[in-house]
Order: sequence, then structure tokens, then C-alpha cells
Amino acid sequence: MGDSGPPEAARTTYREAMREALRDALRSDDRVFLMGEDVGRYGGCFGVSLGLLEEFGPARVRDTPLSESGFVGAGIGAALAGLRPIVEIMTVNFSLLALDQILNNAATLLHMSGGQLPVPLVIRMTTGAGRQLAAQHSHSLEGWYAHIPGIRVLALATVDDARHMLAPALADPDPVLIFEHGTLYNVSGELLPDTAPVDLDHAAIRRPGTDISLITYGGSLPKTLAAADELATAGISAEVIDLRTLRPLDAGAVAASVARTHRAVVVDEAWRTGSRSPWARSRTDQPPWPVGRRPSRDGPPGTTRQVTAHRGDWGAGPGPLGGERVTGFRDFLTRFRPAASPGRAAPGGVPADRSAELRAELVPPLALLERTEAEARRVRERAEAAAASRRRAAEQRAEAVVAAAREEARQVRARTAEQVLRVADGEAAALLAEAEREAAAVRDRAGNRMPLLVDRVLALVLEDLAADGASAVPPEGDRVEDPSAVPPEGDRAQDPSALPPEGRRAREPGSPRRPRAGGP
Repeated sequence: MGDSGPPEAARTTYREAMREALRDALRSDDRVFLMGEDVGRYGGCFGVSLGLLEEFGPARVRDTPLSESGFVGAGIGAALAGLRPIVEIMTVNFSLLALDQILNNAATLLHMSGGQLPVPLVIRMTTGAGRQLAAQHSHSLEGWYAHIPGIRVLALATVDDARHMLAPALADPDPVLIFEHGTLYNVSGELLPDTAPVDLDHAAIRRPGTDISLITYGGSLPKTLAAADELATAGISAEVIDLRTLRPLDAGAVAASVARTHRAVVVDEAWRTGSRSPWARSRTDQPPWPVGRRPSRDGPPGTTRQVTAHRGDWGAGPGPLGGERVTGFRDFLTRFRPAASPGRAAPGGVPADRSAELRAELVPPLALLERTEAEARRVRERAEAAAASRRRAAEQRAEAVVAAAREEARQVRARTAEQVLRVADGEAAALLAEAEREAAAVRDRAGNRMPLLVDRVLALVLEDLAADGASAVPPEGDRVEDPSAVPPEGDRAQDPSALPPEGRRAREPGSPRRPRAGGP
């Protein structure tokens, strides 16, 4: 057969690549199991583990209670026992509930045991803002964890890394924290079927360039690549460095890139104060070359785009206060306290001559708030009207159904009564016919027995007569039947001697014969 050429790349999403990495890990090593909140029946909060419970069963894909400290500690214990647990924490802010387990146990046990107790544990969590999940679910705390010695911190930014960096993370004897940016799950990319093992220790050059180095990681990589494309239209060649591993940081790759371009900008989504960008900038070891920073703002993320647009930059350059820097959210609020007197500032307040200016600056957000509230009221009124209409329609449908049910019940009762009457009429006719048949049978039996009874009675009468007048009756052979000798009915003489004595009655058939007087 001829050479079929290199394998074709398949297009997939970041989420599907991560799911395939989990599936491959569970298939290849029986010691690997996945545990976390809603990873089983629900398929993961972000759908990464969807279908794995049905494929590998509840022993390998375990739903846990809502106790990050509890199930992270259980993962540490399983790793100490020789298993390879993958612990999923829903979002990075919830990992703070397990910070004691991560910092004081997972990161330190190898050191405190003199190298005898490695903790091969992988902890996955979603990080980053941009999904309008407000202040509690929009953190980027990977820089905090990169400050802890004893653990490895990964920030997967591409489909290829999502598919192929889990296996070497499971093989690492140290705890590995994998940060998956929430905005990347739906991002699509090309994935080769056969890829060499990914190196966890080195950064990757995502776009070569000669004029400036753009250093970033995680969810900031797509935005940085888009910025590099825009710079290219202006004739600026930007090199994009994807750090991938935040601890240990590949400082050599950063320094080499800056040595080529002599300029650098660190793009970081974490807060400006204490973020990873100044540390990356310090690792360039090239003070004469300009290195800029573009971190996130020092303040809680907004819930909506409108609030974010009018919030300003708390502690990171010009904001809504006419170019003055605001050192924190509390300072932002205290600046609107009324002054004690004109021209003098109250504690934590502003001079009176600034109050009007500040109030004027508040007009746009207040107007927006009023419009938002008015729109919310209109939406609520429309929703209530629609709900009332649906309720009335439902009541009408219910009344119609009840009326139809009642009519059907009436018809059923009528049909049932008619059927009962028909059955009763039929039973009565059958009983009458049976009675007539029995009466006919009785008449037939009586008619058949009547001649026999008559013959019997006549026989008894003749016998009784024969016993009473035997001497007067000639023998059967001596009788001459002469019809002319028989007198007519009216001429027959009544012989008193031939009549039975007074009081003698004919014996009833079947009664015993009475002896005559003087007889034997």
C-alpha cells in the first residue's frame, strides 16, 4: 500500500478535548478515578465529564458532597495510598475552602517525610472572568497558587494542551493544579490524532515575531493572539509566548524572547497587585528593555457589562473620578461622603467644591440605573400580565375539562341504567318462560295420569258393587244382552231393595272396605 500521508487533524472543542483526556486516563490506568461535585450524574458543572459515569461506573467517577476540604483531603489520602485521583473543584473561588489541604498537606508532605510520601494528585478547577458570574465566581487565583512551593501550576490555553497535558500531570509525583479558563470550553481548534507527549516545564511560542514579545497564559491567549493580528496590520511583528506552566516558570523562554524583540508586554487576567506579571517581568533580566504590564483591575468583577463600564478602574489608572486614582472599593465609596463645611473636607470625604463635580459624574450611572429599573418594571409587568393571561386560560381549560367530564359521567350513568334495565327485562322474560314451561310440564303429567285414575276409581266402584249384590247378578255367561228388554231410562222401576241401605255410601277409591253387618 502507498503512503497515506500524515494523519488529518480533527476539529474539536476545548471541552471535548478535556473529556477525551479524562477518558484516556481512566482507560489506561485502573488507579485513576475522578471525584468532585456533580462530576457523575450531572456530567460536571461545565459538562466536561458528561458520559463518563455511564462508561466507567460510580467507582471510577464519584460524586462528592459539597465539602471541598473533605473531598480534596480524601484525594490526598487516595494519592498517598497509591491511587491517581483527579479532583475537580467547580470554580477557583471554592478552592479556598480546601486551601489548608492544598497548602499544608499536599504541598508539604513530600518535604516533611524526607521524600517518602509523594502526593501524585491532580486538581482541576475553572478560573477566570468574562462570563458575568459576578465577584464570587470570576477570580483568577492561579498566581496565588503559583506562590506555593511543592506544587505544579498549569494553565491550559489550547485544545492540544487540554488533550495532552493531563497524562504527564498524572505521572508527576507532585501535586498538579490545572486551571481551565471558563471562556475556553466552547473554543474550537485542530487536534492531531497522534501527538508527542507535552513537556510541562517549557513555555510555547504560539506566534513568532521580531518587534515585541507578548507574554500571556490561559484565557488571555486568544485575546493576545487577536491583538498580535491587529498589530500585524500596522506593520508590527509580535511574538506571543504561552507560559502554560506558571510554577515552575520557564524564565529562559521569556528571557530569550525578550532578547530577540527587546520589548515585552505581560498580559495577565489576575489583579494588578500581587499578580504573576511583575514576577514574569523580573525574570527577563534585561532592565534596559521596556517591559509593560496589562493585568486586570484591582476590584471585584462586575455582574453586567453596564456596571463594569461605569465602574471605572479601581486602583489601576484613570477612573470615573476625573483622572484621580482610587486605592480601593472602600475609598471609592468614602469619596462620596458629604463634606463638613464648604471648602473643607470631612474625614474620608471630599471638599464641598468637589461635591457638585462628583454628583455630576454620577449622573450617567444613576440614569442608567433608573432606565434599568424602569425596564425591569416593564418586564415584570409584562411577565405578570402574561402569567395572569396564562392562568385565566388554564382556568378556562380546566372548567371545560370538568364540564366535559361531568357530561361524560352523566352519559355513562344513563347508558349504565339502560343496560341494567335491559338485563333485568331479559332475566324476567327468562324466568316467566321457565315458569310456563314448568306449568306445561305439570299439566302434561296430570293429563297423562287422569285416565289411569278414572279407570282405578271405576274398578273400585265395580268391585264394591259386586261385593254388595253378587247373588242378584247372573253369571257372565248366562246374561242375555237384549236391548229391547231393557226398559227406557224413564221406565226403569226403582227397587228399594236394590238401593243401598240408609247411610251406606260408595267407598272411596283406596279406602279400606268395611265389613257388612252379620258377616264373617
